Amino acid sequence: MSLRCRGCPAPGCSRRCHSKMRALVAWLSAYGCAGWMLSTRRLPMRRRVALAAGGDEAVEALRSRAVACMGRGDFEAAFSAFESLAALAPRDARARSGLGAACSALGDVSAACAHMRRAVALDPSSGLANYNLGLALLRSGSRAEAVASLEAACELEPGDAEFLGAFGEALASVGDHERAARA
Repeated sequence: MSLRCRGCPAPGCSRRCHSKMRALVAWLSAYGCAGWMLSTRRLPMRRRVALAAGGDEAVEALRSRAVACMGRGDFEAAFSAFESLAALAPRDARARSGLGAACSALGDVSAACAHMRRAVALDPSSGLANYNLGLALLRSGSRAEAVASLEAACELEPGDAEFLGAFGEALASVGDHERAARA
């Protein structure tokens, strides 16, 4: 199987892009020629693309870039980087959680909730994913769901004061002041 990224800046690139990977290959071509792919047919297409892009190093570099963008408040760039990361590693809960955080920062609460739900579905044992989902649900007005998600986060990370504070806040928002005082 020979592949080519569309609009590859490398002269003489003659391989065709796989239709399922156009978005990823377009991103890769923006950061260097992605005009070649591994042709090992035993590997799934996503793994071939990841290997061609530098494997786990590319994923971690993209994650670092996305987190740096979030840190400096460039939420559009962070959204774009997390979106590329989610395409490169579709079963990565941290990528989905980051995508949800970027959506939340951009004001799209419904998309944030959807991405956070996907992150929790991918890794239900992640306290941080449950915490982020709870915060997104609080912002969307789904207080009862937020309480359940934040309670799960507190159970997974029992010593985290930030998680406990958000859980207490959620309990107070649904009128359970007795439990909120204990949290």
